[in-house]
Amino acid sequence: MITASNENHWILEQDKLIGNNPFIIYNSETFTYHQIFNFAQKAANYFKSYSIKKNDHVAILAEHNLEFITSVLGLWLIGAVPVILNKKSTKAELQKFIEISKSEIVITSQSLGIRKLSEIIFDRKNFKKYDKKFIPESYNKNNTAILMFTSGSTGIPKCVNLTFENLYQSTVSADGFIKHDYEDIWIASLPFQHIGGFSIFTRTLISGCKFVIPKSLTENDLYKSVKNSEPSLISAVPIMLTRIIKEFTNPWKNLRLLLLGGGPVSEDLAKSAIAANWPIAVVYGSTETSSMVSLSSIENIKKFGISAGKPLQNVKIRILDKNKNEIKNGNSGQIVISAKSIAKGYFNLISEEKNQLKDGDYFTNDIGKIDENGNLQILGRKDDIIISGGENISLTEIEKIFQKNFATIKIAAIGIKDKKWDQSYVLVIEGKEFENIEEEIIEYLKQNLAAYKLPKKILFVNNFPITELGKIKKNQLAKRLKLNVL
Repeated sequence: MITASNENHWILEQDKLIGNNPFIIYNSETFTYHQIFNFAQKAANYFKSYSIKKNDHVAILAEHNLEFITSVLGLWLIGAVPVILNKKSTKAELQKFIEISKSEIVITSQSLGIRKLSEIIFDRKNFKKYDKKFIPESYNKNNTAILMFTSGSTGIPKCVNLTFENLYQSTVSADGFIKHDYEDIWIASLPFQHIGGFSIFTRTLISGCKFVIPKSLTENDLYKSVKNSEPSLISAVPIMLTRIIKEFTNPWKNLRLLLLGGGPVSEDLAKSAIAANWPIAVVYGSTETSSMVSLSSIENIKKFGISAGKPLQNVKIRILDKNKNEIKNGNSGQIVISAKSIAKGYFNLISEEKNQLKDGDYFTNDIGKIDENGNLQILGRKDDIIISGGENISLTEIEKIFQKNFATIKIAAIGIKDKKWDQSYVLVIEGKEFENIEEEIIEYLKQNLAAYKLPKKILFVNNFPITELGKIKKNQLAKRLKLNVL
């Protein structure tokens, strides 16, 4: 059930329609749609006192709290554009993201110390006095709602431009399967800086149901929140589901759907979940698609096994060969997605040849096929991106960052299976003499990579197997090292 019309600000519409209904549950306190609307108006007034105006790009260092939601809603009322940043990023990465997005101000809970960047240290206590009624800027569904970063095959970050229409249509497509109800409770189980987490918020807001924000995303806080609220809807990445099954054994009473995405799902995990009566559905999507675009229901999984399932309503998925001709015989090729939820484009794209968004289509980095049952099968990726614990890691980016400081050392980043994070990687270095500087290498990586991007281990070999053109034969190298590759 979709209750917002997309003809006005969503929070304003819901305030008029269901203002007294519960919206957000945070720190054991329940806030109605009307209360959150009032918070958003105060936040808008507060931000305007910092001269934030319509069309300004305002970075938000994503925290998992009510302040983040209030910040986004307040900026939307002003007509400003939230730029969602990953709190796990290094200072150097944040500076790069801020430059690309052309943000001049950041909303944060702690100072970043980035030159030429104004900061708003944000806390709800700060805007209590800003209670003057705020007149929202006019709403246009085709305007940019958020800018959110994703990794490309070269490791160069891309700033995805998602409109209100994109986010709204994503919810409409998802609702065709989920069928939201006022009594539904979503839990914010994924980080807001990722589209999977952000879309939980927008689905809740647009459909008018309830939204639980755990104190944090640590296992203890998440499990405590689940036990207290018993959400009916939850999203998880595979490693999370493994831990949830171990913690809860059986689904809680009110759970009616668990969306499983963010990386490959093993047959073993799906079978164990289904055997324990977990109501899973495997989903596939990306930042560029405003979240999921295909889904495999539990019935589909039981009948045909693991796949990315079938397109959601209003979504078309094609498989193209290298000449961009559509493949219809079950053979593999590039996955291309068409939908109203496809991003408007990339903001400030550095290289046009890296543009995967063209004329309403998204040309993914994924290779797949449509099998004989009409299900989308994901066969691999065109680039070297792995997904570790729900976080995208570009192995090309890792190699480039390493060689900025160690230009003469040959390296290979190789993706491996990981019991804890599903996927990880090892860094292989040519020349055992470099073992003497291993500590220096580790320290450099820690300074230049976010913690989740660090390698599982560093290995040293005498020489690399290479092709006639001098390229490293990673598969052969991995076999030599007996790596459990992806």
